[in-house]
Amino acid sequence: MIPSVGKALAEKAAGKMAELIVVDYMGRSDMDNRQSLKRNWQELSCKASDIEEEVHREEMSGKKKRKREVDSWLKNVKNLSPEIDAFETRGSSWRLPLKEDPVGKLQLQVKELVDQSRHFDGLVLDNYDNIGEPCLPTKLFGVKFEAAKQRIWPCLVTDDISSIGIYGMGGVGKTTLAKHIDYHLSEKPSYQVLWVTVSQDFSVTSLQDKIANVLGITLSNRDEEDARARILRGAFSKMERLVVLILDDVWEEFCLDRVGIPLHPNKCRLILTTRSREVCDRIKCQRKFDLQTLDTDEAWDLFKYRLGSETLLQGDLENIAKSIVEECGGLPLGIITVAGSMRGVSNICEWRNALEQLKTCSIGYHEMERDVFPILEWSFNRLDKYERNCFLYCCLYPEDSKIKKKELIDLFIWAELMSKRDSRPKAFDQGQTILNKLIKVCLLEETKDFKADDRVKMHDLVRDMAIRIT
Repeated sequence: MIPSVGKALAEKAAGKMAELIVVDYMGRSDMDNRQSLKRNWQELSCKASDIEEEVHREEMSGKKKRKREVDSWLKNVKNLSPEIDAFETRGSSWRLPLKEDPVGKLQLQVKELVDQSRHFDGLVLDNYDNIGEPCLPTKLFGVKFEAAKQRIWPCLVTDDISSIGIYGMGGVGKTTLAKHIDYHLSEKPSYQVLWVTVSQDFSVTSLQDKIANVLGITLSNRDEEDARARILRGAFSKMERLVVLILDDVWEEFCLDRVGIPLHPNKCRLILTTRSREVCDRIKCQRKFDLQTLDTDEAWDLFKYRLGSETLLQGDLENIAKSIVEECGGLPLGIITVAGSMRGVSNICEWRNALEQLKTCSIGYHEMERDVFPILEWSFNRLDKYERNCFLYCCLYPEDSKIKKKELIDLFIWAELMSKRDSRPKAFDQGQTILNKLIKVCLLEETKDFKADDRVKMHDLVRDMAIRIT
């Protein structure tokens, strides 16, 4: 009994002695190891931050995506951070057996990550999936549009111009022109283009959130507007290239400084699109460009281009088609919508009937939209019962929503908007057919989200028309 107790006491004493040795060791040489770990971790953290920032800038163009090995490396650095923090917090309170060396273990992990970062053969790859909007925008038609682009371009390379306004009625092509400017600027390495869609549902905080999103930063909802604005100004100031911020579809004036947009010819420039010249004036755009409708020949060229080669326009059929184009009043959106509805139609009786229907369309609308709304209504009237149901359902989504195709078809089925089918696969096929029809007649636009998932969206004028019909 006594010998066993003595043995236990001896083992306990030996353990205590080992612990004291560890404490003494950590008081001297291990302190140097801790300082070395701290320095190496700081170096690794800075490197990870720089790589994340560089990768994010490349990804914002939509033409590049991060390599998998880079993404995995960044995640490993992030996962190691809590261990480092916990170790520093516990500090000298650690009491471990001699065989365990937490400092050495962390040192090894940090060293491996630093070594990995030195062997990256580039950080990004070409993004052939081309997330988001198509890289090459819709073709511009008309001398006026090309002239507007040529007049805007010098303003972007002139040292004293920091703000540009593009205005015109709905459907005239303001967004299309802005996308061309975006595309050509993105080809120049000295520019960083940021695109934000503002829309009718406007507030300073919502605009701040949208800008923060394209800058790759996060704003707290608990912060006041002024604090959020300071964070945005700080983010803009860190951009290495000349920033061109494009605000599309602005409906009302706002104070740039209140949002956190620091205009400067050599740091940050602004391009906005709006339906109102007054908005351009109140935001104090230095240059303002008015987009006009297409002339007769330009409208006809656009119609033929969007109609495609399926329909041969000759003789009386061509004359009727030209009369239909005249009813569009030179509005690109109206012309594109009509051409989409008539694509593949070859019977002259259908063309004559389409012209008569277009002439008799009359929906209540604002003066600015008096030309385009009847055209959109005409296209809607050419749909069958189930296609109309599905189309009107889409306007329940908020403005500028990018809606997943599969999600939308599932809702068509759930809401019983289509004719009955005896199985879900057959019902889904019907929904896909209707969705394809709405895209074909240009009442819905195809797009993609940041994950390259297929989605659809409504032009804001098309949505306004749908809401008024309901």
